[in-house]
Amino acid sequence: GVPLLTTNYYKEYIGVPGLKVGNNAIIAHHFGFAGSLLQKIPYKLLTTYRKNYGHYRNVGVDAYEHYYADDPRGYIKLDKNVFSTKLQLQIPNPILDLKLYAGGDFSKSENNIGAGIGVSKEF
Repeated sequence: GVPLLTTNYYKEYIGVPGLKVGNNAIIAHHFGFAGSLLQKIPYKLLTTYRKNYGHYRNVGVDAYEHYYADDPRGYIKLDKNVFSTKLQLQIPNPILDLKLYAGGDFSKSENNIGAGIGVSKEF
């Protein structure tokens, strides 16, 4: 599946209650860059810009109802424009494979950032 599609919960959906597609009409631009910082530290930078248009619900033969990404009928309100990024640095280490991660999602109403460390060893 496409990780940019999202789910949502709509009370007035007829049928089995629960999560439904909340955003599958999107335009997205994804770019990736890789290289080395100071010729010693490999990096990978991924960026994505996404424009959310919501989804269409089939309500009959050739009849559809449009739900916007921030539709008030849905439990989750998505911003129309979202920018996401992820940076990975591989730290030189003779004993362990050590990676540092940082990333975030940025929109008009909400910003989320995160960081992590990856440690592995092959035998």
